[in-house]
Amino acid sequence: MAFADPQSVTISGSAVSLPNVERAGRRALYTSSDQTVSMTLSHVPQKSKGREKTRTLAQLTKSKIVTDPISTDNVTEDLKISFILERPNYGFSEAEILALSNALCTWLTANSSANVSKLAGQES
Repeated sequence: MAFADPQSVTISGSAVSLPNVERAGRRALYTSSDQTVSMTLSHVPQKSKGREKTRTLAQLTKSKIVTDPISTDNVTEDLKISFILERPNYGFSEAEILALSNALCTWLTANSSANVSKLAGQES
């Protein structure tokens, strides 16, 4: 199954439409019309300790032109925020996966996203 096309995200109060621009196997790429925002969704089979797992990625990327403070050249830089779900192919129910995912999302966004701010400030 595929996610709806287009996808939509809200950044700083503004909705951004992300139409699908690429679909290959278990990977999809959605990109804004001005190509400054993109979303990658993928599922990659892996082996760890001889066991099969699936690594699922949801990644949001924002691109913009910034001035390099040393050279003063204008360069394109990307900011990427990812959610990675790495799970064995058996042993965890969908409810358990959802509960752990919700716990992390709640922790990140508690108190006006204070923990995201701390991570962005390189706290650990």
